[in-house]
Amino acid sequence: MKKQAEKSHNRYAIVYPLRLSYGDFWVCVDHLAAALVDAGVNVGDRVCLFEWNSPEFEIAFNAIVGSGAIVVPLNPMSREMEIEYVVNDSSAGTMIVRDELYPRVRSVLPNTPSVKRVIVIGRRIPHTFSFSWLIKKCPSRPLSVNIDPKEDLCVLPYTSGTTGMPKGVMLTHYNIVSNLLQASVAFQVHENDVPLNGTPFYHIFGMVVGMLMSLYVGAKQVVMKESHRKDFCELVERYKVTYAFLVPPMIIALIGYPNLPKYDWSSVRFIANGAAPISPEVAKKFQELTGLTVYHQWGLTEASPVVAANP
Repeated sequence: MKKQAEKSHNRYAIVYPLRLSYGDFWVCVDHLAAALVDAGVNVGDRVCLFEWNSPEFEIAFNAIVGSGAIVVPLNPMSREMEIEYVVNDSSAGTMIVRDELYPRVRSVLPNTPSVKRVIVIGRRIPHTFSFSWLIKKCPSRPLSVNIDPKEDLCVLPYTSGTTGMPKGVMLTHYNIVSNLLQASVAFQVHENDVPLNGTPFYHIFGMVVGMLMSLYVGAKQVVMKESHRKDFCELVERYKVTYAFLVPPMIIALIGYPNLPKYDWSSVRFIANGAAPISPEVAKKFQELTGLTVYHQWGLTEASPVVAANP
């Protein structure tokens, strides 16, 4: 991905909700990675990332990985009990959190003794580090990070399937990179693509085939905090989106949107469904309304995540 930054220095990495070039994106990543190391984050440490889909999520994710630490993504809808459980189970020493989500974190801090530091995205909050201040004030430098990509963990996503408390799935750098390489070839994505990334980045599906694959190929991302159907359609038309990876509730919401056929879908090459199945009837209805075939995927968090897809 750093090679992509050198190749695409002046190209946009993100065009919505703000415009950020690949060059500027990786400057932010490098500064934050250095700040994490200076703050005491070591190789193999767990860092919880509690944030909506955003440019800041992408910067934080790559900075954590760049520091040699392990990303522990948290669903921004998580309540205090689940936050406390994941933090304690993972022994996270650092949390990076959006300011609006911080009250939930603050309430569990007395019960999460492993947490040594909290970094807040957005407004300044007493007794925490400012995300933007760290990026601005900490100079970047080459980091001496010694990891084994095949053995050392990159990300520790928590998933419960259908029963019990969520369990951490140990995914190495090799797991993640191999899957995004395979998916990028299978779906033939490239630097001229404009993906609409609305599937949650905390989930392995949105993380790999949404966020990371876009960065890997050098595409221009449209990033959605939440996938509202009207906003989705407007962004597709405004930015000439070329593909999107969606989950069934979003596809079902779209086919129930009366104005769906009124939008221009001509730029879109494909829509892919993942995380759960959809019925043939839903896929057929979506095709009737937009002219687009829905690709079906099957996978699991433990496979990081895509195993099979059609057509």
